[in-house]
Amino acid sequence: MMVMKSWEAAGLLPLSRQNRTTNDNGYGKIMKLVVNGEPHNHRGNRTIASLLDEVGADPKRVAILINDEVISSIKRDVVILSEGDNVEVLTFVGGG
Repeated sequence: MMVMKSWEAAGLLPLSRQNRTTNDNGYGKIMKLVVNGEPHNHRGNRTIASLLDEVGADPKRVAILINDEVISSIKRDVVILSEGDNVEVLTFVGGG
């Protein structure tokens, strides 16, 4: 897990990364993560939002832990995933 720099948050790449070889996702090679205890090949842009989209989770109804650290909803836009991160997506379920 890393905190995104302002140019990354704007969707920009530094010159040193603009011409690197990519693997079908436009953001570099596929990243291997562990999501809810299972291996996951992340093909998104390394953000929590793209991971939630991949696994079909509603961002408004989940809690996220990365490497056992709770990620608040306000930090989700600035935290980027790193190779090998252990991600837990906890879904809130109503009932009675």
